[in-house]
Amino acid sequence: RFVRAMKERGARVGLIYTPYINRKGLPLFKLAARIYLKNAPRGVPLLSQDVDEAFYAEGLTNRYFAHPNFVWWLGRAGAVDFTNSAAVDWWFSRQKELLDLGIAFFKNDGGEYLPDNAVSASGLRPGEHHNIYSFYYARAVFEESQKHLGQTRALVFSRTAWAGTQRFPGIFLGDQTPDSKHIRS
Repeated sequence: RFVRAMKERGARVGLIYTPYINRKGLPLFKLAARIYLKNAPRGVPLLSQDVDEAFYAEGLTNRYFAHPNFVWWLGRAGAVDFTNSAAVDWWFSRQKELLDLGIAFFKNDGGEYLPDNAVSASGLRPGEHHNIYSFYYARAVFEESQKHLGQTRALVFSRTAWAGTQRFPGIFLGDQTPDSKHIRS
């Protein structure tokens, strides 16, 4: 209803997401963030887990993860291997439902934190995969969205990027501190 109401008002709704499928959440961190930011939506439990154990298990079984036990600020997760076309199809199967509901675009978040020991279906060396991961992530979201939308041009805001990512519009910059720690990531 919300997406439909926004559309009727001429607004397009986008969603922010990450390339990680949680197998375990970090509810205390999320609780602290929600209390500090006062951003818990009405009706959503403050200690929600943001976990999909069945989807994670499916990805693990089919070797769809570049790294199966990635630790990030919202949990322990599998980082999807976007160099694997079967993994891209599997992952994007969930995004299609959102596009069908009227979601107009996605903002790729994360993507720069792939561990150096991640694997790649395309044979990239670990350091190479870490660096170019955000390119494959943006490409997957853009191309799959474009295929699904048909004539409507897909839009993806990518917070992280690598050379060539600009062909998958647009690039979002501005929420990272320009210090050595973030530049290394």
